[in-house]
Amino acid sequence: MELDEYSCDVRSLRLPRWGRVAANPGVVPWLVFDEKGRAVEPVRWCLIDFVARYNRPGSVRSCAFDLLRWWRLAAGGRCSVAPGQSGEGRDFALWLEATVKVPSAARTVSTATAGTITPITKKPYLDDRYEPRTIRHSSAVIRSFCTF
Repeated sequence: MELDEYSCDVRSLRLPRWGRVAANPGVVPWLVFDEKGRAVEPVRWCLIDFVARYNRPGSVRSCAFDLLRWWRLAAGGRCSVAPGQSGEGRDFALWLEATVKVPSAARTVSTATAGTITPITKKPYLDDRYEPRTIRHSSAVIRSFCTF
């Protein structure tokens, strides 16, 4: 892939591991917290708006994880991921396609089955890559965040 003035080498990006998504007792059931345990305010305001549109807690959680990944990438500052820039979201989607997920725990039994087909459902077992539907969902969340 040839890079232009609006792109970066997404294959070389390594995201910082700061922050987390956690349950919240307030109006917004899930929030993104930074490395010091504070809610990331722009994300919090976006999630408040999302909740106000009658989205379910599971959807809020899913969006919070997308926004955490986005915020980590934006914190790296090496790509055009800041809202308002011409490449907003593009480098993020390209990074999701090129990267391998960082597991929260080591695989045990599923190592042998990752990427193979489930005999019962005939669907693939999850592997260490982001699925196209996850990338599309993340891109939609980030576009929504950027326009918010």
